[in-house]
Amino acid sequence: MKKLAALVLALMMVLAAIPALGEDYSGLWYLNTAGITGGTIELNADSSVVYTIQGEAYNGTWTSNENGVEVTIEGVAILFTPNENGLVNEEEQVYLTREPEKISIDQLMNYYIALATGETPELPEGVTQEEMDAALAAVLGGDTADMPVMTYEEYAAAEKDDEVKVSTYVQATQSWWDGKITVYAQSPDGAYFIYNMECSEEDAAKLVAGTPIVVHGYKGEWGGEVEIVEATFEFGEGDPFIAEAEDVTGKIGTDELINDMNKKVSFKGMTIDAIAYKDDKVGEDDIYVTASKDGQVVNFCVEFYLTNAETEVYQTVAALNAGDVVDIEAYLYWYEGANPHVIGVTPAQ
Repeated sequence: MKKLAALVLALMMVLAAIPALGEDYSGLWYLNTAGITGGTIELNADSSVVYTIQGEAYNGTWTSNENGVEVTIEGVAILFTPNENGLVNEEEQVYLTREPEKISIDQLMNYYIALATGETPELPEGVTQEEMDAALAAVLGGDTADMPVMTYEEYAAAEKDDEVKVSTYVQATQSWWDGKITVYAQSPDGAYFIYNMECSEEDAAKLVAGTPIVVHGYKGEWGGEVEIVEATFEFGEGDPFIAEAEDVTGKIGTDELINDMNKKVSFKGMTIDAIAYKDDKVGEDDIYVTASKDGQVVNFCVEFYLTNAETEVYQTVAALNAGDVVDIEAYLYWYEGANPHVIGVTPAQ
């Protein structure tokens, strides 16, 4: 009898182990966090992985062992352990399920953009506004109003992709389009280029020079230009501030010029070397202006979305000739070097 009981017990242990040892993890999984589906992970039978998020696909590999599934994508490995709902990584707070959650990251982004631009957001089928608000708060880490406003020095010290929040003043804007607007902004302690900030058309009309705004987004960089991206804003309080142009002529060709990035600046006594139109589209696109002083060359741009063909700036620059000597005011944009966006040209004084 004892032998029979031992045999039954051993058989039960073997049977209990079979599902774990024979678990088939291959196939399509949904990657989730905080109740939101962020993408899909396809675990293929040949140990390859395809991770897809917002239309972008990334390749990797996967293996399984007694601890679960290890997925490696672009050199980053993460271990998922089995639970009653699928696979989970507690440290990263992400989990895999065979079915998607009620809310996807794309739906949440559309909801967020609608709120930021003053539109009435559409709710996904079967999802309440309370659920969407809770999901949004989980992704944003709570109310962004709780994030302290940075000084310019703190902003400058932040790393690329860091979350940032600054209080500043509008100096100029590019053309509003499709719920977004690009802003040239400056405070007494520094200047900012805010790219494609979420903004309703009604609010865009209020972003006149001097307007105080509080901007929340992420620090980005493109071609050397440091900017705020994925930005939202609210109107600030206090008196308007319009910056005076700082004369940076003496910094041309030095390493110091970059320290004035995005500020309103002036260049005195510049000799026009060449004028060219982007794609040869006269009156329809940017004007490229090459000017120099004492052998040092600066490549300026009349940015069409800032100063189009109907503006005095565009028309004045279009009338320049090689050899003309002028004073130039601009916002010190940066692309593979100084590439100021022109806002004023007058004969040299």
